[in-house]
Amino acid sequence: LEKEINREIDEYADLKHKIINQIQGLQDVQYIDLLHQRYVEELTFEEIAVNMTCSIRNVYNLHGQALQAFQQKYLTEMWICAVFFIVLQYKKVI
Repeated sequence: LEKEINREIDEYADLKHKIINQIQGLQDVQYIDLLHQRYVEELTFEEIAVNMTCSIRNVYNLHGQALQAFQQKYLTEMWICAVFFIVLQYKKVI
């Protein structure tokens, strides 16, 4: 049981580190700041609005834009990797 718990803790830490790196890979500094506060520091939208000195509505809008940018960047990269993997597998068959 202890080994299982330690394994899950390690997986969580690895995943969190990966997400932090992906957030930092975005181009817009506001997106990075907002996503870091929300998903790494686990702040509420209200707390983020206070920290960013803007309205909660602005935080919601910016959050949606940041998630779209994150999705575009990383889903595209995942798609390219998947296609590359399929091509490699296909070449092995031929």
